[in-house]
Amino acid sequence: MHLDGSDHALAKRCRRFAQQLHGRFGRPARLVDERLTSATAGLALAEAGVRGRRQKDVLDQVAAQQILQAYFASGVTHPDRPT
Repeated sequence: MHLDGSDHALAKRCRRFAQQLHGRFGRPARLVDERLTSATAGLALAEAGVRGRRQKDVLDQVAAQQILQAYFASGVTHPDRPT
């Protein structure tokens, strides 16, 4: 998805892949809006003093970490698992 809300060229393929995962494993596949995660990860790394090539090497890792943290913080529960 673009910042203006219109679909990116890969959005349809991502939704289809999520549906395939759900069909194969019987578990919901949650889609995440990750449009700004690289930017926020870059800011977090810059605040920590990581810049340039060192930042580039870990930027995607930090962005993925932020996505996972947001998912776990959302309090998503799984009805088929005991709490």
